[in-house]
Amino acid sequence: MAWKGQQSEPIDYISLLSVLINSKIQQTNPPLYQVISELLRRLNDNKKAVDTAIEELEVQTTTIGDTIINISGITGDATFITVNDETISLPNSVQLLAGTGINFDDSVPNKRTIIATGGTGGGSGGVLPMVNGEEPPQLLSNGVGDLVIIPYTYTP
Repeated sequence: MAWKGQQSEPIDYISLLSVLINSKIQQTNPPLYQVISELLRRLNDNKKAVDTAIEELEVQTTTIGDTIINISGITGDATFITVNDETISLPNSVQLLAGTGINFDDSVPNKRTIIATGGTGGGSGGVLPMVNGEEPPQLLSNGVGDLVIIPYTYTP
């Protein structure tokens, strides 16, 4: 008969012992009876061990599932700033990137120090746009549309 989604009854190997006894093989071939009988007993013991292990896994899985539901309930609307792009595991996370002239120092565990380097080396500094000196100031370009900027360094 073809399998059509039927539920089979739990296997009880010990119940097969009565079939073995009724077969009268015990009188005609005692060694064979002894082997089959011992196989059935061991199969039954192994089945009990597997059933116990599966029940323990089901309890652990339920506990883990409840924990995940509780954590997601707490963090569902929370936002996180992360070092790497972790939007797959934390959908509300935002990766923090250092912009120009900014460095991050992560040498102290669980602490991030922001260091403004100014982008020019020794001191702090940057760039200033060049203006024409009129009021209001007008930005100057190099004639092809590029803004003229003046780099500077400030060393205290």
